[in-house]
Amino acid sequence: MPSNTRVLMGAIIAAVVAPSLAAAQAPPAPTPDAVVPAPPPAPPPPKEIDYWKANAQAGVLWLSGNSNSLAISAGGVLARDDKLNVLTLTARGSYMSSANPPADDSPLAKAAAANWLAAIRYDRLLGDPNPEGLRLTNLFVEARVSQDKFAGIWLRPEATVGAGRYFVRSIVQTFRGELGFNYQHEWSAVDPAPTAMPATNPIDFDAGREKNYYGARLGLLYENKITPYASFSEIVELIVSGTTDTPLPTDAALRALFTNVASLSSNITTRVTIKLQDTLKVNSQPAAGVSKQWDNTLEVALAVTLL
Repeated sequence: MPSNTRVLMGAIIAAVVAPSLAAAQAPPAPTPDAVVPAPPPAPPPPKEIDYWKANAQAGVLWLSGNSNSLAISAGGVLARDDKLNVLTLTARGSYMSSANPPADDSPLAKAAAANWLAAIRYDRLLGDPNPEGLRLTNLFVEARVSQDKFAGIWLRPEATVGAGRYFVRSIVQTFRGELGFNYQHEWSAVDPAPTAMPATNPIDFDAGREKNYYGARLGLLYENKITPYASFSEIVELIVSGTTDTPLPTDAALRALFTNVASLSSNITTRVTIKLQDTLKVNSQPAAGVSKQWDNTLEVALAVTLL
């Protein structure tokens, strides 16, 4: 009889506890007021990166050395930079007329860009990026053509192939050096009527003797953003070359061309900048008839960022 009692009590306990356990294990029933959370919004499409940059500038410059005159200057730069490949197109020149043109010359017809340059350059950046995402080593190829009649250069096409290295490269400062092989084909500018009276317009030169030069080009660049609104830059270039063509009696074995460009810029607006730039050029072996080895240009210009 006691065993039957224990069986009966066990059955009663199981009947009472089992529904409670089942209810505890079952998921809660949704209530009418339950709010289902909305799915997270889709991420916005990636913004297209604009690799292109362009700017143009115009101003007034004062030339000294082999020419002493005021001129109007203009130029522009178009570049594409995707952090690995950089393509840069540059053009600049100045417009002036002779202070005392011959009586039979038209100042408008004889005025010319006696000092201009056009260049195209490609850089391939190498190595791992620094903490700011900038690479420090580059290979480059550059082609330029220029004219500076007052300095005795009728036309000078040239090409350079080389390598460069950023010793400092950050958002605030840049210091870069490069070295390359340089080739130049140069026509000297000569006065077509050196004994004419009155003197022939100094802009109306003809192409004269031509030579090929082979040598090395060294370049240095330093930039510093002094404040968010002002910056300073300096570019130094030295080309040492020689020629296998028949030299003149006054020619040296090697010729050195030195260029120094110092520039101070200040932002007027986000797209407009005023620039003060001084350019010094030295030629250790100027063309025959050129009186000075140096020319200096001081320019005040407004630059506009287009892209």
